[in-house]
Amino acid sequence: MTRAEAKEKLAAILQEHFKNAPAEITEDLNFKEDLGADSIAMMEVILEIEDAFDIEVADDEVANIQTVGEALDYLEKL
Repeated sequence: MTRAEAKEKLAAILQEHFKNAPAEITEDLNFKEDLGADSIAMMEVILEIEDAFDIEVADDEVANIQTVGEALDYLEKL
């Protein structure tokens, strides 16, 4: 899967989960600052990402994922 395809899939998850998500999801979009995600919302999004990409995100990695770009970087490493 290309980065663009992963971004499109991730954008769909974010727009579904956060009704206030912008139409254009950029890599510098911050989950907490821009979308207002609290820790519960972040865990829900991580679970959705795990399901959509058929992966498991290590608990210690979750804290390192603050932006869409960081999420994509993590997905590329797998």
